[in-house]
Amino acid sequence: MKVFIHKSGDAFTKSWIEYCKENGVNYVLGELFDSNLIQELRKANITHVLFHIGTNDYKTELITKFLPKVIESEGIKVFPDFNTYWHYDDKLKQKYLFEHLNIPHGKMEVFYEKETAKNWIESKADFPFVFKLKKGAGSYNVKLVNNKNEAYKFVSQMFGKGIDPMPSTFNDIRTKVRKHSKKRNWIQVIKRLPSTLKNNFLLRKSVLNERGYFYTQKFYPDNGFDVRVVVVGNKAWSLRRYVRENDFRASGSGNMIYDKNLVDKELLKIAFDSADKMRSQSIAFDFIYDSDKKPKIIECSYCWPSGPFLEDCEGYWDKGLNHFNEFRSAEKEIIINLLKNS
Repeated sequence: MKVFIHKSGDAFTKSWIEYCKENGVNYVLGELFDSNLIQELRKANITHVLFHIGTNDYKTELITKFLPKVIESEGIKVFPDFNTYWHYDDKLKQKYLFEHLNIPHGKMEVFYEKETAKNWIESKADFPFVFKLKKGAGSYNVKLVNNKNEAYKFVSQMFGKGIDPMPSTFNDIRTKVRKHSKKRNWIQVIKRLPSTLKNNFLLRKSVLNERGYFYTQKFYPDNGFDVRVVVVGNKAWSLRRYVRENDFRASGSGNMIYDKNLVDKELLKIAFDSADKMRSQSIAFDFIYDSDKKPKIIECSYCWPSGPFLEDCEGYWDKGLNHFNEFRSAEKEIIINLLKNS
């Protein structure tokens, strides 16, 4: 057994390296974005590959969506595998996947022609509704559309020059200041600033505007928070994220509650069932409630913000919906399951 870990330097990578050292697992750090990747994996007799790349790396757009399938074809176990990764940061793919697998989700509509979108707005749209780009994290590309004029404006943009999906470094600055002040990690933030600015510049230069579709979700009022449920194998972690002040969006707010007594077990059950249907190694679901207080998934991701985001949870849950009041690293559970299922 020999493990290849992409050297991204984030908390996922650090957790995997730590696990290998603690358990005597033979591993190497390597570069996923290497033209000779396949040859290097063969030469080193790699049996397992792990990588974590988020939306803030422009190279994600270039190659990583197809890499898991290629690596799996080499007979190598990989995280994230194709089933886990192919719909990452793509709400259109998630829409069709949820419908195909009968996963409870918020009502979604997508139109690929300008006139079709305009006809829907004129005759069928229920205002307000939520407009989203298919990609983006932290609620940046999520807007509440209150009337036909606002809707037509987005249609014109999406079937015209398009919309830049990448936020500026200083977007939503008040929320960022509050989050980092709460974490007291300003020294790390300042140290990262040069690389953050560089990455942001490269992203904005390399990623094209989103255009050629019009994607909406039904707006469900009276949700003061959403619920994030993370499932890795037979374990789940859950927390509430409260909406921003005078807003309807919770993702990226930094205002989180970890009280295990507030966890709705129905959401846990849906999350475990949905993860099984999707055959995901790891998955983070975002839930809200409809007007009948029934849970609806609005989107998902194979990964989550590392560090305190899950570490502050009061333990974890198993598939029997039993709670265990002890810390378990969700990131380490990933490599444990990958090696165990070999």
